[in-house]
Amino acid sequence: MKKLIQKVLRSIIAKAVILLLILILVNMALRSVFFRIDLTQDKRFSLSASTIELLNLLESEASVTIYLDGDLNQGFRELKMACNDLMREFNIHGKSKFSFTFTSPDNVASEERKKRLLKQLEDLDMAPINVVEEGKNGKIIQKPVYPWAAINYKEKTYPVRLLVNIPGKNGTENLNLSIQNLEYQFTDALRILSTSEPKKIAFIEGHGELNEDDVYDVTSALSHYYQIDRGVIGTNPTVLDPYQALIIAHPQQAYTEMEKFVLDQYIMKGGRVLWFLDGVAISLDSLSQNPMTIGLYHDVNLEDMLFRYGARVNPVLLQDMQCALIPINFAAQGQKADFHPVPWFYSPVMSSALKHPITTNLSPVRGNFTSSVDSVGTIPGLKRQVLLQSSAQTNVFQAPAPVNLDIAAQNMDSRYFNAGSKPVALLQEGVFPSVFKNRNIPAGLTVQRSAILTESKPTRMLIVGDGDILRNEVEGSGASRQLFPLNFDRYTRQELYGNKEFVVNAVNYLVEGEQWMQLRNRSFQLRLLDKTEANEKRGKWQILNVLLPFLILVVMGFLFTIYRRRKYSVRS
Repeated sequence: MKKLIQKVLRSIIAKAVILLLILILVNMALRSVFFRIDLTQDKRFSLSASTIELLNLLESEASVTIYLDGDLNQGFRELKMACNDLMREFNIHGKSKFSFTFTSPDNVASEERKKRLLKQLEDLDMAPINVVEEGKNGKIIQKPVYPWAAINYKEKTYPVRLLVNIPGKNGTENLNLSIQNLEYQFTDALRILSTSEPKKIAFIEGHGELNEDDVYDVTSALSHYYQIDRGVIGTNPTVLDPYQALIIAHPQQAYTEMEKFVLDQYIMKGGRVLWFLDGVAISLDSLSQNPMTIGLYHDVNLEDMLFRYGARVNPVLLQDMQCALIPINFAAQGQKADFHPVPWFYSPVMSSALKHPITTNLSPVRGNFTSSVDSVGTIPGLKRQVLLQSSAQTNVFQAPAPVNLDIAAQNMDSRYFNAGSKPVALLQEGVFPSVFKNRNIPAGLTVQRSAILTESKPTRMLIVGDGDILRNEVEGSGASRQLFPLNFDRYTRQELYGNKEFVVNAVNYLVEGEQWMQLRNRSFQLRLLDKTEANEKRGKWQILNVLLPFLILVVMGFLFTIYRRRKYSVRS
């Protein structure tokens, strides 16, 4: 019996040594090979190829400070854990050039250091979220939480918003959107910081387009990515060549044929254009003095160009039950003003049913005197996608269209809004025919017919039937003027809309393409416990968790005893 046991032990030791040697050899062979296996269904721990490439191209160390730390509720703990998992992946692929740390103003012991940290957060516009919770003693506790991070690279710092807050969605939905948007948010900041020579885009001027104050907010946002110029087209056919994209924002006067030719040839070379055009002209001066005005067809001599490119901004005004609010004074004349918010049907609040990098996780977009956009004709291979649309409860007025302020105070019947959903923003991608393929060259241009491009390189353009989508409000003039954020609603004093993000995302998509923006389309399923069921079955699962391991050990011990008896029993 003793010899048998020794033989079994020698066999086990020999096998263990062989296995150990194999593991050592495999480990040595794989030392230079890096791989990780993500077994999650939605691949939440896998970085995209573009993110890995960005991390590999870092020229110096990038350090991230995440301020989401300390005593957090369950939702913010989930967000912190997701940040930690993502940062570990960044650290692995970034190797020695990427580091991260968690901190919070609550973690700073010294009051002086805490004041300095709070001042730094304020300078970076990293405002806290006030979280209201019930304490252990039943009292309501309000404390600030900082769902922000800051990336430092090459002595530059850029803030990263960790928490998405889309109006109309509950806390769980916004938490899930925040988690699935983290990789895009961090890579977006890294791209901004690591770009040494930004690409150029331009706002076209010379036709009464929105001025610098009108587009201040969106220009500030775009300036993180691009060098932004403003200027007229002129007569030089190559003047637009240095620019990756052009923005035509709410023109009021007609384009000349010469300008259209320069613009057309820019598109033929692969240039991208964002058209923000009104189909109906509204006189705001007239509307401010009278309760009613007439909206007329707005012709800026671009209709034939858009038609050739397969699109049309219709000369109509949309009224939508899903709209912004404006204050109306209900007090009688001579009495104290009594303002109440009422629906302003000429200001539709639009969204997209399409899952697209431009519109994914986007707050609703507010319009103002909006027109619909249609695709026309057939262009082989052209891809068309509606990015924004009015709600299903829309009414359509054909120009000349009456605009009546009194409609805001009327209780409109829902049957009035019976035209269905209408497209407002149309994205087109592909090869476009030239407007001047079979037309004479405009007078004043010295261009040979053989030099005219009649078909474009593959490119993209966005046509929006509302020139006010990128206009921020301006109050006052001169040094006393006040500029309001583009997403800001002056009457609720909140940022409710996604206009700025829509424009920035659209420019980024047109310039950079889908590879970079595809991270915005990532989706994770947040698997949270059903709190009601968890509370009801708490006792059962507690007992099961205590007894099950013990029962497994008893069964395994019993089976092992039987196995030993059978193997080592002496046969008579």
